[in-house]
Amino acid sequence: MQPRQADQIKVKNNNIYHRSAGGFVFFEEPKSCNLFVALIKPENEVGLFIPKGHLKVGESSRDAAEREICEELSLHKKPTLIARLGVENYSFNTDDTENKNFKKVSLFVFSLASKEKLTAPKSENIDESLWVEFDDAYNRLTYDKDNLIKARELFYLSKNRTS
Repeated sequence: MQPRQADQIKVKNNNIYHRSAGGFVFFEEPKSCNLFVALIKPENEVGLFIPKGHLKVGESSRDAAEREICEELSLHKKPTLIARLGVENYSFNTDDTENKNFKKVSLFVFSLASKEKLTAPKSENIDESLWVEFDDAYNRLTYDKDNLIKARELFYLSKNRTS
């Protein structure tokens, strides 16, 4: 995905600094207690990913995570925030430039009360948006496996507090 002018991206000394946000969206089936997580399959990718994207100028990381999740999953209802999971920092290079990219990603945990139908928005270069049972999600997730485990813990902790 190409960054937009309104995205929080800074270029300094041939380095590119990105700020992104996203997260895990859970749904637990009431009868079976099976836990599902909403994931995306971007175009030209083999594995699954969590929905996330760049913050816009002036946007908080929480608002960006919620917006990106709603956009990439085509949600009609806003998910309920459970917790802030943390921040991941990493760097990478792309084939089309010699610039080093540094990315700071704020991650959150959300839930939905119903297993809303997910649709892949082609405008976001996503082939598929889908609900995946937890164990399968762990096996198919390209990155963020440790964060998936932590997110599940936070989901169940919040559920126990409200029960």
